[in-house]
Amino acid sequence: MKKGFVLVPGAGMSDWVWMKMIPLLKYDSVTVSRRLSSNNYENRMKASFDDVIKYASEIIRESGFDEVILVCHSGAGLLGGMLGKSNSKVKHVVFIAANIPKHMNTAISVFPEEIQKMNIEAVKAQAVNDSIPMKALEIQFRNFFCNTSSEEDIAYIMEQDFLPEPICVINETMDWTDYPKIGLTYVVCTEDKTLSVDNQKILASNLNIQDIRLISSDHMVMISHSTELADVLNSL
Repeated sequence: MKKGFVLVPGAGMSDWVWMKMIPLLKYDSVTVSRRLSSNNYENRMKASFDDVIKYASEIIRESGFDEVILVCHSGAGLLGGMLGKSNSKVKHVVFIAANIPKHMNTAISVFPEEIQKMNIEAVKAQAVNDSIPMKALEIQFRNFFCNTSSEEDIAYIMEQDFLPEPICVINETMDWTDYPKIGLTYVVCTEDKTLSVDNQKILASNLNIQDIRLISSDHMVMISHSTELADVLNSL
């Protein structure tokens, strides 16, 4: 029985977010480095959420793992929730400062209505690009995502690229009916400036997650506090 971690990065991010933490994990791991097999404009605009889930499931199948601990960061929360429901190899899902919509709600529904339209337009505008240099987003990341990160870690992040999301990821309605009895853990990043502690706990409650772990970290915990996060994952 081969166990392993499958790591799913948050919106716009790729396998680079996990590189500092992977050597600290006690099981082998694979990453779902993008949302679709082909990250082009047509797919970002027209792909369905089922396409996203099928692609991630294919990576899980190819991993050779019999049992999977699925680790999902930020905007990958709804992917983790749906893969936990639909993929029998997934025995535990760990959500890290993750967006878990309420039953029969979308990822974008957590925002006020006037903000929702702005966010949809922003995602559509980003989707024109296959990638965006993270350096172009440095001010936002320094102020909101990396507020406890070292200068060395921020420099590493700024060397990477941001990968625009498929539109379906923010528009898909989540159905949590008949959710299986698998392990569910939510890691709250207490210094996160993108989501408050209370907001993160509310999101965890949308899947009735009882196992709440707190790490004194910003949103990029797998980089800024990789050892603490690896300790949580290895304890499962």
